[in-house]
Amino acid sequence: MSGFAFSLWERLKGLRARPLIGMASCLVFFLSGSLSIARELVGSYQAYTPTGVAVAGYVREETEEHSVFMTSYDTHLNPISALAGRTIVCGPSLWLHWHGFDLSERQMDIRAFYGDPRANEQLLKKYDVDYILVGPDERRLAQADDALFSQLYEPVYTDENREYTIYKVPT
Repeated sequence: MSGFAFSLWERLKGLRARPLIGMASCLVFFLSGSLSIARELVGSYQAYTPTGVAVAGYVREETEEHSVFMTSYDTHLNPISALAGRTIVCGPSLWLHWHGFDLSERQMDIRAFYGDPRANEQLLKKYDVDYILVGPDERRLAQADDALFSQLYEPVYTDENREYTIYKVPT
C-alpha cells in the first residue's frame, strides 16, 4: 500500500492540490486503521471457544504427534488441526479447490461416516484414522449421533459441557 501511495504522490507532482490530497489520504488511512483497532478492542468475537481450546490441549498432550483424526471438513477453525497441529482426514477445500485439488471424495466419505458410522467403518482404515472427533461441526455436518458413537468406540475425552468427545479407533 505504501508503494502505491508514494507512486501516486510522485505522479501528482506539480498539482496545486497535492498537499491537500496527501493530507486527505493520510486522514483516510489513519482513520480506517483506528476504527479497525477500536472495533477489536470492544468486540467480543472469539475464534475458538474455551472448550475448543481445551480439546486441542488434550489432543496436544495425550495423542501421538502423527495421529490422524476424523473431523468435519467445513470449518477452517478446526481445533484439532489449527490449535493441536494434528493431521485431519480433510480440511476446508475452498483454497485448495482453486488450485486444482479435488477433495469431494473425502468430503463425501466424511459426511457418510458421521451420518452412519457403523455402515462406513471401512473409511477409518481407508484414511488410517486413529481418533474420531464429535463436536458441534460434526453434529451440524451430518447429525452425528453421540449415543451411537459411544456404543461403537471408546470415548477417551469429553469436556464438561459435552460439546466435544474424542473416540479412540480400535487397532
